[in-house]
Amino acid sequence: MNLLYKIIVSTFFFAQLQAQQTPSHCDSLLGGWPLARSCYNVLHYDLNLRLQPKERSISGYNRIKFQLLTSAKLLQLDLAARMEVDSLVYNQQRLAFTRDCDALLVQLSEAFKPNESYTITAYFHGKPIVAKNAPWDGGFVFKDDGAGHPWIGVAVQGIGASQWFPVKDSQADEPDLGVHLAYEVPSDLLAIGNGQFEGETRLTDGFTRYNWLVTYPINAYDITLDVGDYVTWSETYKGLKMSYYVLRGHEALARKQFEQARGMLDCFQEKIGPYPFARDGYKLVETPFLGMEHQSAVAYGNQFRNGYLGTDLSDTGIGLRFDFIIIHESAHEWFGNSITSSDIADMWIHEGFTTYAESMYIECLFGREDALSYEVGQRSRIDHDRPILGRYGIHEEGSSDMYNKGAALVQTLRTAWGDEVKWALDFKKFYQQFQYKIITTTDVIQFFETAYGHPVRPVFMEYLEQTTIPELQFKKQGKHWMMRWNTVEKNFELPVEAQFENRTIRLKPTNNWQKVPVQAKKAHFLEVDTRKSYVKVKWVF
Repeated sequence: MNLLYKIIVSTFFFAQLQAQQTPSHCDSLLGGWPLARSCYNVLHYDLNLRLQPKERSISGYNRIKFQLLTSAKLLQLDLAARMEVDSLVYNQQRLAFTRDCDALLVQLSEAFKPNESYTITAYFHGKPIVAKNAPWDGGFVFKDDGAGHPWIGVAVQGIGASQWFPVKDSQADEPDLGVHLAYEVPSDLLAIGNGQFEGETRLTDGFTRYNWLVTYPINAYDITLDVGDYVTWSETYKGLKMSYYVLRGHEALARKQFEQARGMLDCFQEKIGPYPFARDGYKLVETPFLGMEHQSAVAYGNQFRNGYLGTDLSDTGIGLRFDFIIIHESAHEWFGNSITSSDIADMWIHEGFTTYAESMYIECLFGREDALSYEVGQRSRIDHDRPILGRYGIHEEGSSDMYNKGAALVQTLRTAWGDEVKWALDFKKFYQQFQYKIITTTDVIQFFETAYGHPVRPVFMEYLEQTTIPELQFKKQGKHWMMRWNTVEKNFELPVEAQFENRTIRLKPTNNWQKVPVQAKKAHFLEVDTRKSYVKVKWVF
């Protein structure tokens, strides 16, 4: 394990230990779904702010359009306590509100009627939290680009967008009509946001306003602001506008490295579905931190190197054939940005399927065997420390095993399908059914149960809720060899492949002992394929 990875794991593990503590009132406010949140549906954000790089401060307003769904006396917005709310305004009148942790509880008068749309403008200012180790701890990143210019980025997955602007900070509600972003920065810098570039206006005080338009729903944590002395170029690839932003002096390196984005698009559009944000285009933006799946503006900080900062997380050598950040973070456009979990307790939906997509990319370029070797290599980083599923309603993620164990679960399901053509079709149907939707683990399970035609909930729960993996046991009973699954979950059934006499056979064990379907005297020559299925095997002689 290299030093960089040890530091990353240690940081994440410390965060996990903190998360396991008894949830606080503040946790419930940020992660819960009380009436003050469920009473309304966000339609649109219009975020306008000015960034002062030297002071590391921001000021501005967010115009929040929403539909009131039911009668309520309070409406909850969210903004970190370190940030100041100047006023909340509706129809030129100030609204009364109280602060509770990072929540803003806005008092609604009788003028607010259900099934009607309203706009509240939240004026704010302050110094947002500065990340110590982005993107893992989250916040703003302020650096110097080495040529005397500020270089600034934002990464708030986990801690939430409310760390820097007023918002309904829940993955369960995205603005149906998208977002408009207007960023004012010193005129020697460029400000990049999500979506389509709508032009710039040079102001009279040495600042320039950059306007961006997002035409799709978007996770609040995906909304971004990247600022620097950038150079940019664009291309149209198979009908999709692709734009690139890198620091001045990095263009030559970036042009070569970013060619991988085309192959990524070819693969994922074939294996998963069309790029989900075609109207807004695809961007790669060099950032002062490693990376983040900011919708249509993917953050890139991998130093124009293949692998993960030049290392291979699979320890096979295969991971050095491609740029990990380009492939992984871009795959989130499908899993995480288009398909989104309603609670961060289900973040494995983002990370497990995206990590599996890395292997899909390898399969597109280098073949099935290399893809499988890469995925198996990543399993050495699974910790089995705690469940992948977090606790719901308290803003808690599960174990970091959501990445590699989540991917291993998907690979294991693929083997259980027993039909590569059907699996490929069902995988695409899964994406098609849930694109642009906010879903839960239950939704995922129900889809795959329907597609498979057999209950798979125990399989999902064994991998997502338990800190072990299924153990396939064999024992001699009289003249016969018997087999069964030893699992925590009951009614566990999972087909696996095995090699026997130079051919592949399928075993269909359950939790009950049953005969192994080969000649008893030759059963010990049976070799279960633990590469294609993430399971253990135990023989009792």
